[in-house]
Amino acid sequence: MRLASRERQLLLAESIAHMGAVTFDIATATVRPSPQIAAIFGWPDPVEEIPLQAFLAAVHEADRQPLSAKRSRGVPKAAGRYRQEFRIMRPDGSVRIIWSEGFQDDGARTAAAGVVAICQDVTDRRMAERQPAQSQKMEGVGQLTGRRRPRLQQPR
Repeated sequence: MRLASRERQLLLAESIAHMGAVTFDIATATVRPSPQIAAIFGWPDPVEEIPLQAFLAAVHEADRQPLSAKRSRGVPKAAGRYRQEFRIMRPDGSVRIIWSEGFQDDGARTAAAGVVAICQDVTDRRMAERQPAQSQKMEGVGQLTGRRRPRLQQPR
């Protein structure tokens, strides 16, 4: 019962943080995503295992090759971890930004070698970070064109 409770806690934490876990099995070219990965990627149902190519098909075309190259090279042992940001295309056409951190798993008797990663949807955070920069750009454009916001005169 304690393990089941811990698993429910983990699923709740993943949901709140908009993150999920994914394991890439190098030998079989398959991916095992957690249920929250399905939600982040906009898939209708959680899946136990999918072909690597199906996972990569969800990755934005411009980010697919760098992500695939990193996965096929594995994570250098000296680095221990990898960190990468990439975009995905959901089935509804929306684009989400994903931050991923993972490590190389050399495998054990109970698991195949592969890459284990945590993926987090950081789209809202990235959009919020860009908002002030966009406002500053617009203010600068206004100053360059000589247009300024009118100031209200205080009555005398």
